[in-house]
Amino acid sequence: MNDFLTLPYLISLHKTQNMKNFLIFLFIINYTNALQAQTKIWGAGATNGAAEGEFQNAFVDTTAVGSYALNTWTALSVYDTDTIFPGNAYWTRSTLGYSQGAYWDGTTPISSPSQSNGTAIFDSDYLDNGSAIAAFGTGTSPNAHKGELISPRIDLSGYTDSSLMVQFFSFYRDYEIDELSLSLSLDDGQTWTTAIDSRNLQGELDQNFVRAYFPNFTTGVSNLNNCRLKFTFEGDYYFAMLDDVSIEVAPEYDLAIARANPNSPLLEERGDYIKIGNNRYLACINLLAYDIQQWYFGLRAVNHGAKNLLPSDSARIRLQIDFKDNLSGVVTTNIYNDTIFLADTLFSAPVTLISTNF
Repeated sequence: MNDFLTLPYLISLHKTQNMKNFLIFLFIINYTNALQAQTKIWGAGATNGAAEGEFQNAFVDTTAVGSYALNTWTALSVYDTDTIFPGNAYWTRSTLGYSQGAYWDGTTPISSPSQSNGTAIFDSDYLDNGSAIAAFGTGTSPNAHKGELISPRIDLSGYTDSSLMVQFFSFYRDYEIDELSLSLSLDDGQTWTTAIDSRNLQGELDQNFVRAYFPNFTTGVSNLNNCRLKFTFEGDYYFAMLDDVSIEVAPEYDLAIARANPNSPLLEERGDYIKIGNNRYLACINLLAYDIQQWYFGLRAVNHGAKNLLPSDSARIRLQIDFKDNLSGVVTTNIYNDTIFLADTLFSAPVTLISTNF
């Protein structure tokens, strides 16, 4: 029996015409290659840097670019109020695990695995108003502001020409965030890779682990003992939180449902799944549970891994539909199943998408 990767994805809950029953759609992506055990190089779950990856220790504040602590995280204030440099816009270590701003009003900690021993937060709301409602601009760092969080030195020796992945638990709330990103440095923080926008990897208020890929970071580089990782927040309200950061060897294949791109000029890329019907005016809410001819669904798959997924890998997408009676609560599983093989190459790139219809 072949090993496979299973990624369940709840597409939607659609009410039928009588508003009493639900159809539950579940997409699963399978492929026949053996699963990889990921090599954690640094950070949470690794032999090196575990405490720093979990934010167990205090940060060092600085306003000097390039002046970073050797063995702990450095919080760099870049500016506040758009014009005051360097300002007081610092990432901070939090043992509370939630924003203290006047306009969040939530006291449930972030649900990261190691939240109890510390998290990192850029609390834009609190920095601007100091927890006081309508006291805009009276906090320690009036917005708009920018702060960076720079890791201690990370030794990646032995991983030349390796495709790397940064994994971290993330939670953010957006008002007017201009940048929420991460990047890597080979030269102790003097220069940085092109930043990856983490908002493209995760939805607002969606607490979860995020994976960002750096496939060429170590290509041809022999000296890797002075690397650093940087997180950046720039903008206006509300907050960004991080925890359980690790650097790992990227998996050969990492399949997922592609996130929607509302700014794409292609209609099919503006959603994370595709519904096609024989009546363009037939909304999902009006689908009949007993008429399978009304349903045509697909999805957009993405391969974040280090290798292209070839047709010979026998990757396939499976659709399972369950039926729930809303009055009794009884769920009937597998009322419909379908499978389609990916006949085209799914390239190793976060922007490579494939549309597949059932």
